[in-house]
Amino acid sequence: MSFEIALSRRQSRALALALAAVPLFAAIALAASLGLSWSAHHARVAALTAERDAYRKSIGQEPALDATLKRLDSAKKVSGYFFAGGESSAAAAKVRSDIGSIVSRNGATIARNDVELAAAGDDSPVQLRASVSFTADIKSLTQILHQLRQERPLLFVTQLVVHSQATAPLTAPNRLQVDLLAEAYLDTP
Repeated sequence: MSFEIALSRRQSRALALALAAVPLFAAIALAASLGLSWSAHHARVAALTAERDAYRKSIGQEPALDATLKRLDSAKKVSGYFFAGGESSAAAAKVRSDIGSIVSRNGATIARNDVELAAAGDDSPVQLRASVSFTADIKSLTQILHQLRQERPLLFVTQLVVHSQATAPLTAPNRLQVDLLAEAYLDTP
């Protein structure tokens, strides 16, 4: 069987151009596809290179980081801030003595100075809670709070209640009734 198609001159030119353009469009599509895949490949190679450089840098810093961690973990750094963990009764006596000394030194009169141990859980450090009541004027109270802030091992004033009995204009320093709760922590061995 044979078929004969009659095309006009314009139609045959259009068909010839279309058939000539097919390989050109195919080449352009292939080039675009290769260009996109090369771009993605290049981006992935750049990301892997940056990751490799970061790993090399961290490996190079390992000795310095290790030394820093050892320095932070050393007992010498922590010992100035927390009480020794195995000496809870000695730590309680020291907290009571330190707070009593600070309060007395600043001209205040101590009414109560009790320290108790409070374990918060397996992973939490043991807490020493000092409940102190005293009478002082505002200047003495300010000095006491400042000195408690400077104390080592650390003492944290977590509660402060101040009462005054003054009703008239003051001619002398007002005596304040102060109740404070200070907390300290035992270092875990």
